[in-house]
Amino acid sequence: MKTLLASPQLLKLEKIIQQADLITLVMSSKRDSAQSPSCQMVSSKIHSHYERTVADLPWEGIKVKLRLRVRKFFCRNSSCKQCIFCERLPEVVARYAHRTQRLNEALSLIGFALGGRAGARTAKKLGLQTAADSILRRVHAAATLPAERLNVRVLGVDNWALKKGQHYGTILVDLEKRQPIDLLLGRESAPLEEWLKQHPEVEIITRDRAGAYADGARQGAPQAQQVADRWHLLKNANDAFERLLQKHQKVIREAVEQIPAPLEATASDEAADSHVVPATAREYVRSRAEQEQRQRFHHERKARYDRVQELKRQGHTIIQIKQHLGWSYSLVAGFFRADEYPILRRRKGRSCLDKFDAYLRERWNAGCHNDQQLYRELVEQGYGGSKLTVRRHVQLWRQQGLKPLPPAPKKLSVPGPRSCVWLLLKDEQKLTEEEGQVRKAILEASPTIKQGLELVQLFRAAISSRSEEKLVAWMETAAKSELQEFENFVMVLRRDEAAVRAAASSDWSNGQTEGQVNRLKTLKRQMYGRAKFDLLRARVLNAT
Repeated sequence: MKTLLASPQLLKLEKIIQQADLITLVMSSKRDSAQSPSCQMVSSKIHSHYERTVADLPWEGIKVKLRLRVRKFFCRNSSCKQCIFCERLPEVVARYAHRTQRLNEALSLIGFALGGRAGARTAKKLGLQTAADSILRRVHAAATLPAERLNVRVLGVDNWALKKGQHYGTILVDLEKRQPIDLLLGRESAPLEEWLKQHPEVEIITRDRAGAYADGARQGAPQAQQVADRWHLLKNANDAFERLLQKHQKVIREAVEQIPAPLEATASDEAADSHVVPATAREYVRSRAEQEQRQRFHHERKARYDRVQELKRQGHTIIQIKQHLGWSYSLVAGFFRADEYPILRRRKGRSCLDKFDAYLRERWNAGCHNDQQLYRELVEQGYGGSKLTVRRHVQLWRQQGLKPLPPAPKKLSVPGPRSCVWLLLKDEQKLTEEEGQVRKAILEASPTIKQGLELVQLFRAAISSRSEEKLVAWMETAAKSELQEFENFVMVLRRDEAAVRAAASSDWSNGQTEGQVNRLKTLKRQMYGRAKFDLLRARVLNAT
């Protein structure tokens, strides 16, 4: 039973000395005898008394010190080299220590949870006077795990970055007890192999698709069954599908561009004038000098565009034009690929007038061209913007003397290979109308993409159903599909076929290990620049 006093069964309280910021407890031992640390003989013959001062857990944030009155005894064993020995109280305080055992345990827990500096700050607020280095020494001292925690049957293996791109380590997790049991330096096969040879009790090893871990597990624990991580298998299948889509990106682009726009705008051709680019809604607030400067900029830029297009018609490539003109690759490539002069448009954000746009068009077409009147009507409907915003919105309609055109049709964006993977694999019920049109157009444009999608879906179904037979049948189907990406994927699977089959039938997965890696990263980032391997290992293995 825990009490305010340290080990009341061993010590008796004699006096309490209370000060403003300190409580001192004068205590003495209840024992009549003590055991010699050298010969283990018990003696009750007292030589003398002395006093030890040690720190204990605070009371309500007030520091507590123990003044322990302990004794020295004569050793009754005449052959013992230590004739006089001191009384020891290991349950209360260690030899030569200045803090009680329970205070050291509290500091260790703070160190495991928060680290050195953060732990010292927290300890100070709790009334525990200590320094960051003192906390870290306790973390180092408690770094070794008890032997029973190292008796593991199901082992999870994964890598983590000590310094990303340069130094890596390996984390080992007991999947049955759901806790990490060791960290190894490096992600090669040798450290894992050596560790497994010292633990022949391992029966199952879950790991990612890394060849180093496969070799290390095979050499270090030939008796263990290896299980490939299912998440990595699904990712590898998606990667194969993505490579297939990358080869057919031109087909995808053409299919999406042929989809009719949701809204068809009927805009008349712009009148040819000296302006290279049309006026914008902000044009009337610009000075004449600013308007002329804008047009000069576009005159010069359009001259560059025309020059690139002329060289393109002569049969030159982007690289050749870049070298000839001495311009940047991105500038030349943008002009080279544009079918018409690309106008730089400011990215339009959301406006408070967006939901009133339809009403403004209706009133404008009805003959109300007074922006003040329009502003007052919008205020009555809940508009909270300014008059200037309304004036800018209708300025171009007034300058053109025409009815406002309907909004320009929204162009359907062409998904890249990775976006296309998730678009095609997405549940059809969760697709938006636009996504459904894009998906249908892509699948109708390319039977090869449709075949690849069916293979990915069948693979995901085989893995999720925990059916080894379905996986084997899928591998045979994919190998005969005449799709190079999936044929290569099957060849890679067959190099590690036993672990892949086990992934399809076993209940064990490496997902829990990934979670422990995420926890490790959190601890590492909390430690800033002091996350060296030995200290990080101590915190990961002992943090609660």
